[in-house]
Amino acid sequence: MANKGGLRAADPLIQEVSKVVPGFDQLACEFAFEKILSRPGLGIKQREIATLAALTALGAETELRLHVAVALNVGLSKQEIVEVLLQQVVYSGFPRAINALLVAKEVFEERGL
Repeated sequence: MANKGGLRAADPLIQEVSKVVPGFDQLACEFAFEKILSRPGLGIKQREIATLAALTALGAETELRLHVAVALNVGLSKQEIVEVLLQQVVYSGFPRAINALLVAKEVFEERGL
């Protein structure tokens, strides 16, 4: 999968799924990058904010871990990520927001932040 807009961090997850579903990496790349993420109107940072919020709401911690890394890669600060996840207390509830913040903490620690 090509590095589209700094989303290289998602590669390991997509590659693992492709072991079960051959061609999934191509399908995911074509759909996500060619049909959705390439649309005008939002920048990559704005798209990552929306993604962090959605993954927190869904409780999708594996994907959230990857997208916290992606958010850092595309220029979101640690504080901006924390604020996005903290805001989810209001919309997704305390358990989901707490889990998301703990995932982010692990990513920050791995990166020495």
